Amino acid sequence: MTNTSLALIAVAVLATNRQIAWLMLVVAAVLFLAYRAYASLREQHEQLDRLHHFTRVVTQTERAGDVAVTILTETRELLRAERAELTVFSDSRGPLRMILGAEGQLVAGPANDPGPVAELLQRAAANEQAVLLVSSTFDDEVLRQALLDRGIADAMVAPVRAGAGVLGALVVANRLGDVSAFGRQDLTLLQTLARQAGGALARGQLVDDLHRAAAERERQALHDPLTGLPNRTLFSERIRQAAASLGPEGRLAVLLLDLDRFKEINDTLGHASGDLVLREVGVRLRAGLPDSHTVARLGGDEFAVLVPALPDWDAAVAVGRLVRATLGRPLPIEQLELEVTASMGIVLCPDHGSDPEPLLQRADVAMYQAKKGHTGIEVYAPERDQYSPRRLALVGALRSAIDQRDLTMLYQPKVELRSGRIVAAEALLRWHHPVHGQIPPDEFIPIAESTALIQPLGQLVLETALDQARCWEAGSPLSLAVNLSVRNLLEPNLADRVAALIAKAGVPLGTLTLEITESGVMTDPEAAIAMLRGLRHVGVRLSVDDFGTGYSSLSYLKRLPVDEVKLDKSFVLNMTSDADDAAIVRSTIELAHNLGPQLVAEGVEDQETLELLAALGCDLVQGYHLARPMPADKLVLLLRSPEPIMVGRRN
Repeated sequence: MTNTSLALIAVAVLATNRQIAWLMLVVAAVLFLAYRAYASLREQHEQLDRLHHFTRVVTQTERAGDVAVTILTETRELLRAERAELTVFSDSRGPLRMILGAEGQLVAGPANDPGPVAELLQRAAANEQAVLLVSSTFDDEVLRQALLDRGIADAMVAPVRAGAGVLGALVVANRLGDVSAFGRQDLTLLQTLARQAGGALARGQLVDDLHRAAAERERQALHDPLTGLPNRTLFSERIRQAAASLGPEGRLAVLLLDLDRFKEINDTLGHASGDLVLREVGVRLRAGLPDSHTVARLGGDEFAVLVPALPDWDAAVAVGRLVRATLGRPLPIEQLELEVTASMGIVLCPDHGSDPEPLLQRADVAMYQAKKGHTGIEVYAPERDQYSPRRLALVGALRSAIDQRDLTMLYQPKVELRSGRIVAAEALLRWHHPVHGQIPPDEFIPIAESTALIQPLGQLVLETALDQARCWEAGSPLSLAVNLSVRNLLEPNLADRVAALIAKAGVPLGTLTLEITESGVMTDPEAAIAMLRGLRHVGVRLSVDDFGTGYSSLSYLKRLPVDEVKLDKSFVLNMTSDADDAAIVRSTIELAHNLGPQLVAEGVEDQETLELLAALGCDLVQGYHLARPMPADKLVLLLRSPEPIMVGRRN
C-alpha cells in the first residue's frame, strides 16, 4: 500500500509539474536506503534469535550423543543447508562422524575419509576461523572429486573447541533456498555455533563420564569382582523384588551352594587355581541355567541361585539336580581334571519366609544338613533347625545381646480407621548380629523359648517399652503393645512383676497392652485365663494375636478378659481377591463387636484393603501401607503431624 501510494503521488506530481520530478528520485533513494537498513537490522535480529534458540536447546541437552544430534539439527536449519556433519577426533577409536542428511536421516560411524579430505578437515579444525570450501575452485583434482563423491558442492567448516583443545569439526554443505552459496555472515554464524557446540559437547562428555563412573561404582558395589556375578546385597534385593511380585499361589526357591573340598584345592594348588575354579563355577552356573534365574556369589566358595517361579519343592529339587549336573563335568586346572561338587540347601518362599535374610539363613541350615549327611541336596526342615551349629552359636550370642542390651526396638503404629489417627503402637524387637546380620524374631524367639533366656528377654522388652511409653506420655500419650511369649504367660509371678515395672516406669494404667497368641492361650486354657485376669487386675490391656490361625474356641474366647482381637494377616492380605478370606474377615469383625473387644486388622498392604476394612467396620489397622516399623524418634515426628496418616475413612 505504501509503494502504491508513492507511485500515485509520483504520477500526480509528474502530471502537474515535471520540473520537480528529480525530487521524487531523492525520496525514492532515501526510502530504498531506509528499507535496506531495516532489512539488515531485521536479519541481524532474526539471526540473534536463532543463535539464542540454538544456545538454549543445546545447553538443555545433557548426554553427549543427544547433544551431537541437537547440534546437527539446529545447525542445518539455521544455515539452511542440505546436510550437516560433526566429526569428533577420538584418540582411542579414530575419528567418529555423525551426518544429518537432507531427509532428516541420521548416520553415525567411523570417519573413513580419503587422505586429502581427512587432511583438509584436520587443517580446518586446527584453524580458529570458519573456512568456506567450494569444490569447483580446488586445483587439486583428487580433493575436488573426493568432495563431489561425498555429495559436497560447497561447504563451510568450523573448528569445534573446548578450552584450548580441538574436539573436532562442524561442517554444513550445499546451501538451500534462494541464496545459492554461503556468505560471510554464514561463516560468522557457523563459527559462533561451533563455539557453543564445543562447550556443550565437553559438558555432555563430562556428564557421560560421570554417569559411566557412577554406573561402574554401582556395578562394583553390587557384583563380585572375581566372577562378575551379583553379590549378597544385589542377590538379596532380587529375592525381595521376586517375593513382592509373587501371586497368591506363587512360589520361588533359593538354592545355596557350598563347594565340597574347596579348601583342599586352595591348599594343594594355591589361591590362583582356587580363583580359576570359582570363576569357572560362575560361568557354568550362568550357562547351565535360564536367564530368568539369578546366580550370585555370596562370598568364599558359597554361591546362590534364585529360581523365580516354581510349583512346589519337587521342582526346586529338580533345579538343584540340574545345578549339580552342570558342575559335575571335569574341570581342567594345571594339567589336572578336578571334580567339582557342591552341597546344596533349598528354601521356598513363602513357605520358609519372605524376607531375604531368613531365607538365606534357612538355606544355610539346609545346606549344612546336606554337607553333614553327604546327601548333596536338602530342603529346609524347621524341625531339624534346632540341631544346627548356627542355632547353638546363636544361643550364646543372644545371651550376650540381652546382657549388653544390644537388641533394638522398633514401633509400628496402629491407626484408628474412623479418625485416621495413630492411637497405639506395637513394639517389635530386632536383633542385628555382628556376623550373621539381621536375625528375624521368628528365629531368635524360639531359641529364647527353648532355653532359659525367655524370662530375661521378656524383662528387657517390658522395661524398654515402658521406658519409651513414659517418654511419650509427656508429649503424645500412646498405648503401647508388647508381644508376650507363651512361656512368659505361664510364669507364676508374671502379674506382680509387670505391676512392679509399670509402677517403676510411672506410666498410667492402661498404657501397656500385652499381646498373646491364640495358640499360646490354648496350650493351657485354664492357667492362661487365670494369668490374664491377674494381668487385667493390675491395669494391663490384653490382646489376642494371630486370631483365626490356631485352635479357635468361642467358648474360651468368651471367657478371655481381652480388650482387643488381632485378625491374622493371612486373611487380610488376600481379602480383596479371595471371597472366603473376605467372609472370614467380615465374620470376625462382627464377632468381636458382639463380644466387646476392639478388632485390629494387621497386614494392610494396599489402599483397596484399607477401604474394604473401613466399609466392614474394622476398628484399628496396621501394616506397611500405613507405616513400617520405625525407631521411636521417627514415630514421634509422625505423631506430631497435624494430618491423619491415611485417607481411608469409615462411612
